[in-house]
Amino acid sequence: LRKSCVQEGEAGGITQKISFTLYPIEQLKTACPLIDKQKIKLDIPGFLFIDTPGHAAFTNLRKRGGSLADSLGSLEALLLMLKQEKILVVKVGIGNINKNDIINAKANLKINELDAIIVGFNVGVDEEAKEIKGNIKILTDDVIYKLIENLKEFRQEKRKEIEKKRLMELSPLAKTKVLHQYVFKNTNPAIFGVKVETGKIIPRMDLINEKGEKIGKIKNMQSENKSVEEATEPQELAISVPGINFERRMKNVGFLYSDITESQFRNFKKNKDLLSSSEINLLQE
Repeated sequence: LRKSCVQEGEAGGITQKISFTLYPIEQLKTACPLIDKQKIKLDIPGFLFIDTPGHAAFTNLRKRGGSLADSLGSLEALLLMLKQEKILVVKVGIGNINKNDIINAKANLKINELDAIIVGFNVGVDEEAKEIKGNIKILTDDVIYKLIENLKEFRQEKRKEIEKKRLMELSPLAKTKVLHQYVFKNTNPAIFGVKVETGKIIPRMDLINEKGEKIGKIKNMQSENKSVEEATEPQELAISVPGINFERRMKNVGFLYSDITESQFRNFKKNKDLLSSSEINLLQE
């Protein structure tokens, strides 16, 4: 604070009889390395501390300077806690969450969904940012410890969601009820209605009956006269299965299941913490 002399910068060396201290931006960066390290842009020449009790203009100036100092201190504390939790920080800033923050988060969404979260301590969200946020998660709170806990909880749930998605992409689990009242075509291919009871069905999925006998492979799926690429519980839709005669093969079949290999079965059991209770029950069937 004492590495500058305001009097030298005054014309003729004359200054008013008030107490103040100039704190240049260079000294501020020295005292707070976080500014350069995190590439925080500060469009100010520095701080000017003025002791003039009762003067409205100077009081307001002091207030603004104090707010910036508080923001830098809060940011440093937040980054420290995130580092302790081993949570990667991609970009930092001061002030309300804005449009650029959303754009940066959306870029990370394509790389890693866990890095596409915006965290704000004691700040608001600009209206423009709200309009374009889409599926970007924004967490804000006025209590820093609560903010960190909410972030950890969200990341844990998101990680499970991502892992389950990858697991299901390899071999979806599914149980469907055959709707015998909706048989649209008996053969070449057989087209009939089903209701998804558990999991998800997709085209090219192999199906078996309750006895484990192979039925066939789903060719196409339609819902409300539109082709669909997947269907989840409790959706009802029509599926086409080539190579079977519905009347002969499906007359006494109540349910169809996705056909998975033994290794896939073991993989599901190994990761059952990622599955819902209905999916776990399906594995036990």
